Amino acid sequence: MVVKIGTGMYLSLTDIVEVSRNYEEVEISNEALSAMGRSRKVLEELIHGNVRIYGVNTGLGDLYNVTVNPEDVAKYSLEMLIDHATGVGDYAPDDWVRATMLIRAHQLSLGYSGIREVIVNRLVNFLNMRITPLIPRYGSVGASGDLAPLAHVALAIG
Repeated sequence: MVVKIGTGMYLSLTDIVEVSRNYEEVEISNEALSAMGRSRKVLEELIHGNVRIYGVNTGLGDLYNVTVNPEDVAKYSLEMLIDHATGVGDYAPDDWVRATMLIRAHQLSLGYSGIREVIVNRLVNFLNMRITPLIPRYGSVGASGDLAPLAHVALAIG
């Protein structure tokens, strides 16, 4: 069985279990590759057109009014990841982390985020090579609750 991401809006629970616990292979659909390419092009045009995009070329939270120059966006993104990679306690179980990686790869592959294809490819490669980042079980930043765990994943695939 191969779980193909980016073909529809949802992954099935079976797909998530098969990848996270049974190490089934993951592939990115051609539709997803096209969608990611289109959205990345739009994002780059907006950044270079000096359009303010929260969290991309602006600060977060109370720093929302701080703007980052287009040539500094990549450096700022890395600094944001480092700042958010927090947590305490034992590491989360591998299947939790693998499920997180699969779901994030799928969400990003839908073509709404402006993500580079290489990032989703790395997530998929990590899953297929059975490489699971270590993520502290407890702690995060912000209301969403997933910023710290996802920062750990992003730094591992970076």
